[in-house]
Amino acid sequence: METTHYAILDSIEVIQVEHNKFALQWKEKVFYVGEVLFRIVQLLKQGKELSDIQHILSIRYQTNISTERLEDIIQENIFKKLVDSEAIQKESYIKGRIKLLHEEPLFSATGHLTFLFQKKMMVFMALLSVGISIWFAKLLFDEKLFSHHISMKDGLFLVLINYLFFFLVGMVHEFGHAAAARKYNISSKEIGFGFYFVLPVLYTDVSKIWVLSKYKRLLVNIGGIYFQFLINILLLGVFAIFHFYFTAYQWIPASLFTTNVLMALYSLNPFFRNDGYWMYSDFFEITNLSDQAQAFPVMLYQMVSQGKKVKSLRQTIGLAFYSAVKYCLIILLPVWLFMSFRETSILIVEFVSRGGHIGTESMLESIGHVIRVTLFFALAAMVNFRTAKAFFLKIQTTLRRNEAVAEVAA
Repeated sequence: METTHYAILDSIEVIQVEHNKFALQWKEKVFYVGEVLFRIVQLLKQGKELSDIQHILSIRYQTNISTERLEDIIQENIFKKLVDSEAIQKESYIKGRIKLLHEEPLFSATGHLTFLFQKKMMVFMALLSVGISIWFAKLLFDEKLFSHHISMKDGLFLVLINYLFFFLVGMVHEFGHAAAARKYNISSKEIGFGFYFVLPVLYTDVSKIWVLSKYKRLLVNIGGIYFQFLINILLLGVFAIFHFYFTAYQWIPASLFTTNVLMALYSLNPFFRNDGYWMYSDFFEITNLSDQAQAFPVMLYQMVSQGKKVKSLRQTIGLAFYSAVKYCLIILLPVWLFMSFRETSILIVEFVSRGGHIGTESMLESIGHVIRVTLFFALAAMVNFRTAKAFFLKIQTTLRRNEAVAEVAA
């Protein structure tokens, strides 16, 4: 082996993720490999010669690989792939990233929160927070605070409070992911701020969790939502104080509770790169879930036409369901966009024709209503456009790749 190969070999970490799942970690990147390749790297790191490795493999796996072939496998499947991976910079789906917390202080701070992920503690707190959230929602419904009308001035104040609360809850949510990773002694690289599509988001880089087993990764993925539901316990206490001492303003904690629950439910959505996406991906053990779901119809056609057997029924069912729902949503996007445009147009026409009024609202309230609706549907149009654009670009790339393969075959 070359000198550079020895340097690479020293920096590779071999990890047995599960009983039949193996990984190599190099420069903070994780590569899943087969058992034989895993054993080869393991033996190389132990300083074994190629002839020794050949002998060990022949006994353990009943294989007859020459030392020349073994050297080719090591070169092509280990060193070349690792070096090539350095040149590939995968584009992040979060744009304009700004670091808010770095790795070392984050690792230190989350160490004090890992007790919340001890099995008995987590089960108790999760059941308690979900139970309180359901009871809290029923209480607000009975008090008719979900339909409570407030003045324009209070409405603007509430928007400001909710934006500040959104940032606070977002930070708590990301700390939940980082603390869950810390439980398994894995450090999060950072907590930061960026844009997903056109939406401002907070994020935690927990990419190192790929060395964990499926259920441990699921715990890390759900850690943010778990912390959000813990916030509802505090919000109930705040609501009780407002209910007895500031009754006229009890809609403030009610609104914050609603915002928190909606944020948690949004995070469970598996069709954007939210927690739900990674939970679905990990539960069914489907890597590159979005890309595989997009390619599934072609894969299904090839399986049926060529009589191929399903490797994993569980994975195939999970992928089929995800793919079907995703394609339905993509088909419905233009319809929703048209209806959104139509509704916005009708609202603006009514606003202009009635001299700046909508229904029984005052002019100021009507202007605010039009601005909110217009901004919402403009945002919806931008999200739809970017989603459709990415979808058709992927189809175009796939078609070009297939044409290139067909030309080579010809």
